[in-house]
Amino acid sequence: MNRENMTKLRDHLVWLKENGKEQKFGMADYIHHPGLPYRVFAWYELRDKLPDETISPYECKAVACLAGFAAMLAGEPPKERRAQIFEAQAQDWLGLTHNEAQNLFMGYWAGCDANRDDLAKITLEQAIVHLNKVLEDPEKWLSYELDLNEDEE
Repeated sequence: MNRENMTKLRDHLVWLKENGKEQKFGMADYIHHPGLPYRVFAWYELRDKLPDETISPYECKAVACLAGFAAMLAGEPPKERRAQIFEAQAQDWLGLTHNEAQNLFMGYWAGCDANRDDLAKITLEQAIVHLNKVLEDPEKWLSYELDLNEDEE
């Protein structure tokens, strides 16, 4: 795991929470922009149309999941815009194995089975708690499972 980049991802989520932008987090979508009819690569499409300095993961209106924010924070969009390429970019930037990436991006850590309904239940706070667990104990994080029915602290 690339600890520096995982910390950047966690810090980005903390920034969203601290700045009242919880609505920008959604595990059911890679990257979705409310003004565009398609989902996965909306942020990249906006970057193609607008000057780079106006589109950042912090200020754009896109909603994203962990893989989406990781890919945005990684920088340049992949040339091919398919979900598998996109996930691979996020996986590479975070320094994860395939199994680790699947666990993180598909919500297995939250007891989800990668379906959109389950993923939509994961909150920003729960994602931050999980990333803190990942950073606290990188050797055991795959065995950690968050109980979505637990009361948030």
